[in-house]
Amino acid sequence: MPPFRKLKLLIAEDDEKVSTLYRKYVSEDLFDVMYAADGDTAIKAYEAIKPDIVMLDLVLPKKSGMAVLQHIRSGRGDMKTSIIVATARHREEIRKECQDLLIQGYLIKPFDLKSINASIMELHGMKGAELIAEIDQREPDKPRLLIAEDDEKLVAIYRKFIPIELFKVRIEEDGQDALKAYHAWKPDIIVLDLVMPHKSGMDILEEIREKHEDFYTTIIVASGERKAEVVTLCAKFDIQGYLLKPLNVKSLAQTIHTCHKRHVADLAKKGWAHHGPGEA
Repeated sequence: MPPFRKLKLLIAEDDEKVSTLYRKYVSEDLFDVMYAADGDTAIKAYEAIKPDIVMLDLVLPKKSGMAVLQHIRSGRGDMKTSIIVATARHREEIRKECQDLLIQGYLIKPFDLKSINASIMELHGMKGAELIAEIDQREPDKPRLLIAEDDEKLVAIYRKFIPIELFKVRIEEDGQDALKAYHAWKPDIIVLDLVMPHKSGMDILEEIREKHEDFYTTIIVASGERKAEVVTLCAKFDIQGYLLKPLNVKSLAQTIHTCHKRHVADLAKKGWAHHGPGEA
């Protein structure tokens, strides 16, 4: 295993008492920490150190925390940096505005600082890292995961939250290209959006299951479509999961892994050897 790299953590907080508590409880063994007491300094620090995680108060002098958040997500188009809002603001519309900018967490002050390190790591997506490493050691031949998704924000989420330690990942943003990748790359798993340009996800699902009679590839639909008739139609094509958008990013990788393992186990019970598309 490679040596552990401390994560770069930027804490934007103007309350000196709160900053003092952060300094007491945030682990220097896990994080390289930099503090900013106002929004302008937070933006300058973000540009300078390129942090892995930003812990962000919303009420800051000179420039608000919301402005900092918008600078990172909209101004820089940065979906990779984890942003955890830590605020005393309870208003649901503010939380919703932050969530629309794809934050990883929204903590209401006061919160338990004794568990702050575990909270930051979990929200950053490190929960389950030991399990993923164990799986990788037991299964060096990682399954091939094809993601068919045309929404740029969701593509960024997949790139951030699907670990390369667990899967070999390929993302296609066009239905026709996704189908070509299915034939050429022979994925073990497909995560499939239903609304795609040039060829719909439903058409891809039907072609894989009916035309090619491939029931070996694990297929998980990820869609915002909640109509019962659509879910039922997908189920008729023997899918292994139906994930409703917005996706639960914290459990996304583990959900995909679990669906695939369950599918492989079901095939084994039927006496069917698992293989990729096009292989007899």
